[in-house]
Amino acid sequence: MSIEFVPTVNITLEEAPDEGEVLIALRGDTLLLAGGESGAKRLPTGADWPLPEPLRKRLVVGQLDSRRCSLVSVPPDFQLPETLEAMELRPARLLLEAADETAVCRAKELAFWRRSHRFCGGCGKPLEDHETECARRCPACGAVFYPVISPAVIVAVTDGCGRLLLAHNAKFRTRMFALLAVGICAPMAAAGVGWLYYLVMGLIAVLLGAFGSVFSTYSSLYLSKDNDLLLSMPIPVRYVMASRLLGVYLLGLMYSGVATVPAVIVYWIVAPVTAGTVVGGVLTVLLVSVIVMVLSCLLGWVVARISLKLKNKSFITVILSLAFLAAYYFVYYKAQGLITLLAENAAVYGAKIRGSAYLLYLFGSVGAGDWLAMLIVTLTQAALLALTLWVIARSFLKIATATGSVKKVRFEHKAVRAQSVQRALRRKELRRFTASPNYMLNCGLGIVTLPVAGIALLIKGRALAQLLDDVFGAGADIVPVLLCAAVCLLASMNDMAAPSVSLEGRQLWLAQSLPVTPWQVLRAKLEMQLLLTGVPVLFCALCAVIVLPGGAAEMALAVIAALLYTLLSALAALALGLKMPNLTWTNEITPIKQGGSVMLALFVNWFYAIALGGLYFLCGRALGAAAYLAIFAAVTAVVCALLLRWLKRRGTRIFAAL
Repeated sequence: MSIEFVPTVNITLEEAPDEGEVLIALRGDTLLLAGGESGAKRLPTGADWPLPEPLRKRLVVGQLDSRRCSLVSVPPDFQLPETLEAMELRPARLLLEAADETAVCRAKELAFWRRSHRFCGGCGKPLEDHETECARRCPACGAVFYPVISPAVIVAVTDGCGRLLLAHNAKFRTRMFALLAVGICAPMAAAGVGWLYYLVMGLIAVLLGAFGSVFSTYSSLYLSKDNDLLLSMPIPVRYVMASRLLGVYLLGLMYSGVATVPAVIVYWIVAPVTAGTVVGGVLTVLLVSVIVMVLSCLLGWVVARISLKLKNKSFITVILSLAFLAAYYFVYYKAQGLITLLAENAAVYGAKIRGSAYLLYLFGSVGAGDWLAMLIVTLTQAALLALTLWVIARSFLKIATATGSVKKVRFEHKAVRAQSVQRALRRKELRRFTASPNYMLNCGLGIVTLPVAGIALLIKGRALAQLLDDVFGAGADIVPVLLCAAVCLLASMNDMAAPSVSLEGRQLWLAQSLPVTPWQVLRAKLEMQLLLTGVPVLFCALCAVIVLPGGAAEMALAVIAALLYTLLSALAALALGLKMPNLTWTNEITPIKQGGSVMLALFVNWFYAIALGGLYFLCGRALGAAAYLAIFAAVTAVVCALLLRWLKRRGTRIFAAL
């Protein structure tokens, strides 16, 4: 049966509390807690603390499970009994039940409100508690004052230079894991289950490290371009494999260290530092990275074995990467609730894990300073690592030198059908795109996200339409504009034309020596992005038109504007690729992921899509959605015409001169 907190009229009491009365004792910004069953913390009662005479004046704030709940203000210098412990409010809230947390929050706000509302704002007389309401009343003029509502707000904190204070950097998530560690370390350490804290952070690090390094492990072990050269030299194969595995270990250490290093530092700050905790913390960082390496090697080995049997390895790699990405984010969002639940019931779940999964308990105990656990876990991981190396060593040479399965095919004389030059060039660009998993994942993610978004709209479109109606009002003309801006943002994830020129690399002379014009080559690169982006954009936009409210003219203009944006983004990406080429790369990831043309194309497309929605709020609503979208489409068409003219004239000359 769940416990419920019921607010009541505020009454001041001065007698000794009953044994069952719940006491919310606040000493500044700390909350006094009593020890419960299995070491769990809870709000004290009158039986735990009868209250000395100076503290008996208290305020009734409500009822907890039919028990009176009172607010007690404790002076900062008051000597606490040994049965009570002062804890900061934020970590203390994680240890309480939902009803207790609600009562504490209400009591905290009431205490602040009563301190700041002691006198009447009209006549200046002291206020008194209202007899029948949760309020304060002026006995002189009769004015009634109610507690204020304190909504949660997000505040932008800046310094004098205009810099914004962030919780964590968008690209480097170390601070995010540090914040997570701070949130769960204190309650778990207070509950005496520091090993559970290390277990949670260790599992997060393993997940992060394995996801980040599995495909890198597959590539570095089996697909390195210098494997043929090294294996042909008088060097033992085990040396080559060891050098590869060292790189895998360091990569896993980098990924897992993002979570484990902040976790160890936070634990050293919160919990008492001993020789065991120092050695255990350092050992935890190293052991987690070993687990990551083992998982990465095994998963990479599985991927390699599967790839030997498949023809379309690139598509398989892309599918597996998307599956890993989906699984990662699924676990990430589910983990937040699980971690909160663990923190709230640390002692209970800790006892269950220790009883049913003792090996996990030993793993967590390493960081908490258990020397025996350190020895057992280290030996276990050493044995597991040796087994993994043995498995990989038996098949490393075969996989690293394999060219894939080959089957016998009987030759049959067939007539070759001629095709147009433009079609042949377009097929060449499409084969180049589909042959590279890096190319598809980094420059073509919109091919997947746009149809998924369209299907999601068909399923949840009615709920979204209701939300838009609640926010903007019935018949709001903002819907077509938001639809167009959202589709454009998703379409900006496709920028395969930006690195297409750079990907020619040192073989660019082959494209330049073909009996075709430079414009035909550039046109094929342009058509590739238009084909792979235009169809998903049209599908997503039509799905939105089906379920979202809006006039026929406005929705039609939204679809047209989105398609024109698709053309604009392709033209802009190709133009930037011509202006910022990189033909001296040794790894294709350099022009695909680190090229200036790709980054600039992405930001330009984002800016254009965001400006579409932002300008409507600033100056477009007076025109109406139809007129605004028509103007946007016309401006986009003009810019497309100018870029197309530049590509045919100036762009072709740049391409020929590269």
